[in-house]
Order: sequence, then C-alpha cells, then structure tokens
Amino acid sequence: MNTVAVTGGTGFIGSHTVEALLREGYRVRCLIRPARTHDGWLKGLPVEIHSVDFLDRTAVRATLDHCDAVIHIAGVTRAKRRKDFFLGNVELTRNILLACKELGSVKKFCYISSLTATGPSDAVQPVNEDSPCRPLTAYGASKLEAEQACKEFAGLFPVVVLRPPAVYGPRDRDILHMFRWIKFGVMPVMGPSSKTLSLIYVTELARAITTVLKSDSSAGRTYFVGDKTPYRYSDLVSITASLLGKTTISLPVPRLILYGIAGATQAVSWLIAKPSIVSIDKVRDLVTPYWTCDSGKIERELGFRTEIGTHEGLQQTLDWYKAERWL
Repeated sequence: MNTVAVTGGTGFIGSHTVEALLREGYRVRCLIRPARTHDGWLKGLPVEIHSVDFLDRTAVRATLDHCDAVIHIAGVTRAKRRKDFFLGNVELTRNILLACKELGSVKKFCYISSLTATGPSDAVQPVNEDSPCRPLTAYGASKLEAEQACKEFAGLFPVVVLRPPAVYGPRDRDILHMFRWIKFGVMPVMGPSSKTLSLIYVTELARAITTVLKSDSSAGRTYFVGDKTPYRYSDLVSITASLLGKTTISLPVPRLILYGIAGATQAVSWLIAKPSIVSIDKVRDLVTPYWTCDSGKIERELGFRTEIGTHEGLQQTLDWYKAERWL
C-alpha cells in the first residue's frame, strides 16, 4: 500500500496518525471538510490536502481515486440532535464505503470507532470484542451503527474496526481541563470515587492503526486497543498532581447539579450555532463508574501492545502543554 487516505487528519487523533503514516513511508492524502479554513496540525507536513463534502459520493470517489487504503477518523462528537450524530457518523461512513466500493481499488478500510459503541463495563470484567453492545449515548449508538455499516462491505474489501477507550496526549483539549484544575489545586469529581477507565496514549493508537494497515490477518476484525492496566480516576489525578508538584482538594459534584447544568447549557445551545460541550448524554457518560476494555485480542492476533504507559504519557502530555503554553 503506497497511498493512504485519512479523514479527520487535521484533528487530535488524525494528525498523530498522519505523522505515523509518514514515518512508515506512506504517501498520505487528507480529506477535510469544506468548512475548514486552515490545515490545523497538518501545516508543513508533506501531505496532499483535499477539501471535500463527505456526503457527496461523487466528490468523495474522485478524491479517493488511486488510494490503496482509507483510514476513517472523521465524525461528529457533539451535536444538538440525535439524528445529527447518525448523519455525521453513520451516513457519512456509509457514503465513504460506497465510494470505495465504486472505485474497486481500495485494499483496506480502517474505521476508528470507540469503546462507547460497546458501552460501559462492570466492576469485575472489562468488555471485550464478544461482549454485548449496549451504548449509553447517542454518540455511542451512532458509532455502533457505523461499525455495522462497515461490516456490510466486509465482503468487498478488507475492513477493520478499532475501538479505542479514552485517548489522551499532546494536542488534546479534553484532558487539558484536568491539568488546569489540578494546577489550581482543585479537582471537581464528577461521578463515583471508584470510577475506573481504560486509556491509550495518542501515538500508541496511531501505531496500532499502522499495525493494522500492514497486517494481512486483520481483515474483517474488530479490536479494542488500549493500555493493559485500567486506572481509577483518582489515581490519574494523583499522578498528574505529582507531575505538577501540586496538592489537590477534591470537590465532589452531585449528580443532580451535573444534570441541571447539562440541561441548562443544552437548552441555551439551541440559541447559538454550536452544540453544548456539556450535555445530558455527556453527564451520563461521566457518572458511569466503569469504562474498561480488554485489548488482549489485538496482542494475540497482531502482536500489538502499548509501550508508553500512563505515567510516561501524562508526563509527555504535560511537557507538550508547557512547551505550547497551553498550561
């Protein structure tokens, strides 16, 4: 495979994936939305950048011509309506798959899904690829339906689905909030004190994607990909506080207040262009106690295991935030 098309390449996960592909010697073609006014983290990289409406199959097909593989990362993570998640995650994915089918030259399609497509785990057993899927949120349900769309095309060309848990690292604005709170010596606790989650450092996810591309045995498979050891949220706070040289005070936020804030901000979002960052679905996700997954299958079948642990990953993330003056 010489030329790889990447959707979502300007974003957090996508830009690290593009860099990993370039290191492996691939030619990279990035598909970005027409509304994009800049190249984001792709600026200065030796990649082709094509602006395309992902719901225009003719345009997508033309842009994917002569691409050997497609890595589909782009999607909708926040929306005002449930149907917007399905339009941005399911219909968009199906349209790209149809374009690949019509071209007939794509040798591999890799879809980046999410642990949310399966739903939370219980206190004892992390979910795995055989666990029943019970997504909690509209986002998770749309990612699961997009996975099912991928499977519909698995007989036409090799399709692989990766399900990462929480992804963090340089360029991530989500975990930045945790760093900023801890810097001020305070940490709001949303959800139970026992909250436990699986994680993956972003460059490790990018490496997993390149591993899948190079493997002939990954076709038709779904893989969880994350660190072997899950962490309690309180432990993540403690590690980060030690890296920052801070002592933190925990401030538990009652569920009733969380849902009240989410409901109010979600209502206000109808008056503005962008959807609310804090939604009722987001709170439902936050207060769920266990989000853990077992990544044993990708290790057994493809030999992939993460090399950057959580402590090292948080240190590298902190160093990047400081260097870029985000913190």
